[in-house]
Amino acid sequence: MTHSYIKKAWDQTADALGKSQPDIDLNRICNNKTALDRLRNRYRHFCIIAINLSFLTNLLFSNNHLLISSQLRLPVSIAFSSFFLICFAMDYWLWNKIRHIDPVAMTISTVAELALLYRKRHLQFMAILIPLAIGLIGLLAYAVSDDTAFLSGMSCGAAIGLMIGLIVFRRFMNDYRDIYR
Repeated sequence: MTHSYIKKAWDQTADALGKSQPDIDLNRICNNKTALDRLRNRYRHFCIIAINLSFLTNLLFSNNHLLISSQLRLPVSIAFSSFFLICFAMDYWLWNKIRHIDPVAMTISTVAELALLYRKRHLQFMAILIPLAIGLIGLLAYAVSDDTAFLSGMSCGAAIGLMIGLIVFRRFMNDYRDIYR
């Protein structure tokens, strides 16, 4: 729906009711995103981030300044790249499925069922990815076990990442709840 279409429909409704037109901010109404739009955008952003990180980790671990032994540099690089490619595949699948939910053409029960199904898949994917991420962090910690500053940085990064992850997780779950509620 466009701004002009909504404005015209609103004017026709006001004329039909014989009332004066109230002041409304149609720009604010037209620019609001639905929970479905927010989910689509989040999954698209996560796809972009994951595919970029799968390539950037190769550059990071090829850096000789990291105190990773040469024997572990390639396995760590492959493990991180693989992890981010798996993340990309899962997020892309969810983005593609969420993108095909059409609340105008589908019944409310169908939209709610699909939202519940994709919420369940999201949680299943997290159940796979969280242990993999913990394993990757452990592998990296083992690879740099001689550098206490790096290990301290990893600990702080893990704590901050956990907090940010929980906030983003809540936003995802709130959007799913808004769809099927």
